[in-house]
Amino acid sequence: SYGSAMHAALEQFFNEYKSSGLFHKEGLLNAFKISFKKEGFDENTERDYLTRGNENLGALYAEITGKSYGELHLEYDFRTAGGGTFLDGTQITGKIDRIELLENAKLIITDYKTGG
Repeated sequence: SYGSAMHAALEQFFNEYKSSGLFHKEGLLNAFKISFKKEGFDENTERDYLTRGNENLGALYAEITGKSYGELHLEYDFRTAGGGTFLDGTQITGKIDRIELLENAKLIITDYKTGG
């Protein structure tokens, strides 16, 4: 539930950045809060995870803002991308959270991990 809420918050954050070119910390934190609260945990558990999420997202925010990104592709699904993606004859499946296309045909591929 925690990882899903973090993922939802980051997805919304980068979708908003992609459309506006602006970073919104409050939107990031609020998206996490809304997503996590849907899980229906007891008050103490919810409070603990919301505190942890705000701390982690606050630290991450400092790392992911203050720079410009290349062309962003969010929630890239290899299965539906052009009827399937192949690498040396092997089909690639799954989703990548964020792909950033840079100059000179370079990529930055990011897959969010929130576990231990």
